[in-house]
Amino acid sequence: MSHGIRAAIAAASIVLTTGVALAQQAAAPEPLPRSGEFRLIYTFVNPEPFAPMPRAVDATGAVTQTAVVATNIAWLMNADGSGFGHQMTGRCANFQRLEGTTIVLNRGNCVYTDRDGDMLFEEFGRDAGDTVTTGHWIGGTGKYAGVQATFTITGLAGFGGRTEGAPIAGAVAGLNELYTLSSGIKTGTYTLPPL
Repeated sequence: MSHGIRAAIAAASIVLTTGVALAQQAAAPEPLPRSGEFRLIYTFVNPEPFAPMPRAVDATGAVTQTAVVATNIAWLMNADGSGFGHQMTGRCANFQRLEGTTIVLNRGNCVYTDRDGDMLFEEFGRDAGDTVTTGHWIGGTGKYAGVQATFTITGLAGFGGRTEGAPIAGAVAGLNELYTLSSGIKTGTYTLPPL
């Protein structure tokens, strides 16, 4: 092979390698800021709802307290269309206790995963008298490692035929009615540890 052909192949290789590297850089997502506000839209679907379990009855035998455990498939999207928490899928599990149709305890955990395989770990809870659910990012992996946040979770009234916090049907409501299909907004500010 002549010197000229070898030089042309070497030059083409350099151009190709540089072009690929620049394309990869251009395609690489911007790193997350170390802190910031978020407004995340979530959707839950409970693929296997079941009836609440009785916990207490009154003198007539009517159920006065119930308990429900649910597992949900979840989706999360950043309302800005990119950034923290955008386009994640998840699994959630929670426990709820009701007195009549009043929520007196709701506790749960979610694990969300993005397309890079990075995860967000969430805890949430709601007590009697609360009008919204409070959530906490308690850690994560990859870009979310060490994340911390406290945020509000507010359901969208009327979504899935229900009003936030109120049953849609039945004498004693449980998660099978409240969260068979649910959507809302998670709003707060996150912090990540320094790099």
